Amino acid sequence: MSEKRAETILTVLGEEIRISCPPEEARRLTHLAASLEARLGGGAPMGSRLLVLLALGLLDEAQGAAASLQRARCEIDRLNEMIAESRADSTDLVPPAASNDAGGGVVSFGRRF
Repeated sequence: MSEKRAETILTVLGEEIRISCPPEEARRLTHLAASLEARLGGGAPMGSRLLVLLALGLLDEAQGAAASLQRARCEIDRLNEMIAESRADSTDLVPPAASNDAGGGVVSFGRRF
């Protein structure tokens, strides 16, 4: 079964770029192209220097986002470990099961009520 594709036209620096992509990606790609256009200042690039600087900036942002994501994952792991430890500690406090001994009543934490 082939994936449904749509033709999308992106405009960057006044140049139309036709791409084929899944329909759900078209809007995102259009927004990315608009963001790229804004970063380029809407004018014609001054040779490859501007494109290299733009690419470096984008890579820097991507690496920063990846580092933030890694820190967030580590924090989630740390919190999950704290929750697991807390649950393990709380199971030590669970009262013994109720008994039907001759004395009657429910035993809780070693006391009869």
